[in-house]
Amino acid sequence: MKRILLSFTVLLAVNSLVNAQSTLSIPDTRDVATTPISYSKLFGLNFKWSETIGLTGKLRPSFVTLMGMRGWLAGDDSGGKSHELAFTDDNFIFIRSGYSPRWEPWRRIITEDTSGNIMGGLKAIGALTSTIGGNDIGGVISIDNPNKTALGAASSWKIFNMTGSTYGNSLQFWAYDNKVCDGGLLCQARLILMDNGNVGIGASPGSYKLAVEGTIGARKIRVQQGAWSDFVFNHDYQLPTLQFVESYIKENKHLPDIPSEKEVMANGIDLGEMNNKLLRKVEELTLYIIEMKKEIEALKKKH
Repeated sequence: MKRILLSFTVLLAVNSLVNAQSTLSIPDTRDVATTPISYSKLFGLNFKWSETIGLTGKLRPSFVTLMGMRGWLAGDDSGGKSHELAFTDDNFIFIRSGYSPRWEPWRRIITEDTSGNIMGGLKAIGALTSTIGGNDIGGVISIDNPNKTALGAASSWKIFNMTGSTYGNSLQFWAYDNKVCDGGLLCQARLILMDNGNVGIGASPGSYKLAVEGTIGARKIRVQQGAWSDFVFNHDYQLPTLQFVESYIKENKHLPDIPSEKEVMANGIDLGEMNNKLLRKVEELTLYIIEMKKEIEALKKKH
């Protein structure tokens, strides 16, 4: 909207000048700097060197066509600021405004190239919004790199705000190679952030807070536990007899209180719970060894 109003204002100003005379002459004042008081209830055009008007660092040194205006008297700030537009050889447009005696910094106006792409970098202060109505994939932001041409290399990353039964309410990061989803090697979601906070890396998280398809590498993993197996060493703990353990193993083909292979293949394991159960078996085994040592010592004394 701001860009439309600005263009409309410029067109009205130029139209007024053109109607006043058949030709419009632009003076060459390339080495003369301007200030807000250069304009007093007037509209002016000038040919300038970019460094003369302080565009150094904004673009390569070049000539610009400068358009300036102020609707009120110079030096009287009650009527508003002076304004300048600079049109560059690189197809950029810059704007600056200011009260007397100094200009504010130049600001680049967003422009497009002939393909509809935004020219130059884009830095947003405030919301950057992308919306698509009536579609499960929702708004999308695309980040492309045309130099990634190999199959399986993500030449395009897209971020979707998805919904619906297929994708669920989620923010999803998808990667595509040059063939997109038509015979390529890469067309899939790499990261899924569900609206409920669940996260999936290479997989849908489902009911898990974090689901990962593949191997996780870490220096440390801490699992908080609500209980530990040291109760095995309490005096009232009923240590299973070895006869019971032997009988259980023959019948079930796994240790008591340890999940079977079938259960693990179907449901996986809880790392914290499994470590707790394995520790329990180690502590029970320790008690068996202590008891056996006592029995051996007693036998030695008899003989």
